[in-house]
Amino acid sequence: MHYTRDDMYKERMSQNELEYAKGFVSLEEKHMRRSFLDQLPPHLRGLDETAGNGMNMVTKPNLDAAVFCRVRTNVGEFQFDTR
Repeated sequence: MHYTRDDMYKERMSQNELEYAKGFVSLEEKHMRRSFLDQLPPHLRGLDETAGNGMNMVTKPNLDAAVFCRVRTNVGEFQFDTR
């Protein structure tokens, strides 16, 4: 969710990545609503950045955590961008 709401991250994504991320978020939101959110009082159903009580409802990723990539096709030498 975080990546689709932050312009800095959206600018870094290709059009295909952004469409995939938005579709994933949509499916995730539908699942949460059907599974439990619709059973909660209306003031607790929001998936906004902050709930009515000021709590952040969208967790931000840990940018210091390791990232693992599985390479399925040989692309030769490659350097990841460290932004």
